[in-house]
Amino acid sequence: MKICFHFVIIRSKFAKSNLTLTTQNSKVMGFLSKKLLFLLAAAVMTLNVSADTYLKRELRGTWMTSFLSLDWPSVGVGVSSSIITSQKNEAIDYLNQLEKAHINAVYLQVRPCSDAFYKSSYEPWSSYLTGSRGADPGWDPLEFWVEEAHKRGIELHT
Repeated sequence: MKICFHFVIIRSKFAKSNLTLTTQNSKVMGFLSKKLLFLLAAAVMTLNVSADTYLKRELRGTWMTSFLSLDWPSVGVGVSSSIITSQKNEAIDYLNQLEKAHINAVYLQVRPCSDAFYKSSYEPWSSYLTGSRGADPGWDPLEFWVEEAHKRGIELHT
């Protein structure tokens, strides 16, 4: 098998003629092309070997906004058990859909308006959970999201 590399025409602003280099015209170019071919093959093999490693850690993420309840929780606000259950079920439905879509990371907004979706000594509870800013929802939404996401092999970032 004969491999022939034809290199691009080199134009010089100082020379009026074009110079075309081929592997047939130069023993040096033949030697260099063999080295280049070897390095290229080594690089491709390295990429193929490491591609499996990197594909397993590919980031496929999505953003879940809680501002104005655009993404979650959109089913209602309050502290009744039916509201809490519907908020949890909505989160589970989202995570199941994301798992089916092979999403492996969720970025959950947990501080939409200088308030929080977790117990904090610095920020009040979010009004998007209960309808009233600072009112304890009776459960920890962030902890729930973390547990449910990890059950599905999904990373949760806040």
